[in-house]
Amino acid sequence: MEAGRHHLPPAFDVLEEEAVGLGARVARARLHGARGLWDPVARTIWIEEAYSDAWAALVLAHELEHVRRGDASPQLLGVERMIDERVSRRFIDPGQYARAESLIGPAPALIAEELDLPTWVVEAWQRQARRGGARAQHVGGLVPRPPH
Repeated sequence: MEAGRHHLPPAFDVLEEEAVGLGARVARARLHGARGLWDPVARTIWIEEAYSDAWAALVLAHELEHVRRGDASPQLLGVERMIDERVSRRFIDPGQYARAESLIGPAPALIAEELDLPTWVVEAWQRQARRGGARAQHVGGLVPRPPH
């Protein structure tokens, strides 16, 4: 990433356009515990209605990965985690993450609060770093390497 360049995560409406491009529609409803669901029969991504657009965008990005993969049923934990890691790369700016970690330490919940993200996104980011898929950032934190 270029010095001084700010990483902008995709907005909800941009992700909705991605969904349309993949032949899916996006709807919100009370999901009673689920953050989001992909219904391949109805070609609909359901997002918990209580979420702000910023948090709904994270869930939508996750469900879009299921659409792209052609998933038609619940996936194993390893697949869900891999998808969360892809989402984390879209929404976390490496420099901002490194700065937050250098200020408050590695606790995912505290970093999530600092970055205004759900904890699951930060945990996914950190999982990549622990696996060795990370490189040192200029302020000393670890950031995941982009996939090849």
